[in-house]
Amino acid sequence: PGHPAGAGAVPRAALQFIPSSCSARASSSGPCRTPLRTAMTNWIRVAPATEIKPGDYASAEVDGAFVAVYNIDGEFFAIDDVCTHDGGGLAGGVVEDHQVICPRHGSRFCLRTGKALTPPAYEPVTAHATRVVDGFVEVAGE
Repeated sequence: PGHPAGAGAVPRAALQFIPSSCSARASSSGPCRTPLRTAMTNWIRVAPATEIKPGDYASAEVDGAFVAVYNIDGEFFAIDDVCTHDGGGLAGGVVEDHQVICPRHGSRFCLRTGKALTPPAYEPVTAHATRVVDGFVEVAGE
């Protein structure tokens, strides 16, 4: 629900961005610091990097799944846009501490790894590697 049909970039909506202590400068021991696997090789172009402003996101279809791509202080993170608790969308949820909070029941997911950090979700979402090539944000598919 709420996801457009078809592939490619779709309109984004502003996030309620709340700065916090978890950042790229944080220690490697926190809940969001597990390294992301980057064995994927199929890169999907999402949007021009300049169109996803810091604190904003874009949605795209990647390999048949909807993915939310977040810009956190100029760094891009992508996770599947579905809560593993009940299947609701995560895009549009509050972003805090490099985590998105599910707008339906409050589960937190790490934007770096996809790890479910709080109940009622216990299963992770898929985190996708991102890169910027020729000014476009790309997301790794399978």
